[in-house]
Amino acid sequence: MACASVLVAGCSAQAGPAPTPVEDKAAIAVATVEKLVLPDQVTAAAGLVPTGQPEVGVQPLVSCPDPAAVPELAAATPATAGRTQRWQWTAPDGTTIPYSLYSAVYDGITARDAVKQARAVSKCYPNQQDPTWLNRQAYRDYSLPSTKPMIDDRYGYCVRRGAIDYTETVEEHLTGDVEVLWDCAAFFAEGRKLMRLTSVEHVRRDRLGSPTAHTVGQALVDVLVAP
Repeated sequence: MACASVLVAGCSAQAGPAPTPVEDKAAIAVATVEKLVLPDQVTAAAGLVPTGQPEVGVQPLVSCPDPAAVPELAAATPATAGRTQRWQWTAPDGTTIPYSLYSAVYDGITARDAVKQARAVSKCYPNQQDPTWLNRQAYRDYSLPSTKPMIDDRYGYCVRRGAIDYTETVEEHLTGDVEVLWDCAAFFAEGRKLMRLTSVEHVRRDRLGSPTAHTVGQALVDVLVAP
């Protein structure tokens, strides 16, 4: 009887359900972020020349002088995986402009929630004292490209570089020859995937014709919504 009991117990153990495989979320995130790449035909057509190999690793969502002082950023959920591509664009007059595309995948929050946190950049660069025409920040919520299909969220902003001449009048601002540089970022979110395109904008040098988020916006959305 003792032997029979052992045999039955052994058979029962073998007939039990197989253990459920554990999903490796980090590996899935890395594999996903590897697909968030702008095709060469898009970047080459825009005149973007690669600078170095893609960099793997998670970055802060926004550039903030003191992120710890901004509660939304201090409490921001880090991405599970990230990847950065960099390019350089050269104008006919030889001016060069850097571009980067940071792609990230989140776990625990949606990419849309991450973009909501990124909107807190307005608290990083206060502009309450700036005259309207000398605004330290320019928000681009409504001027980002309208692309198909709809995605969860898109948001953009530019932060003016350097000191502002508060003695400058509206007329001087509109007709002056002083070049103003803006550090710009455009965010596109879908599901748990996020893409952030950054560049430097030369406001007083429109003749440069440098690429913008509008130039590659449709391609960004196409990559985001791809399986």
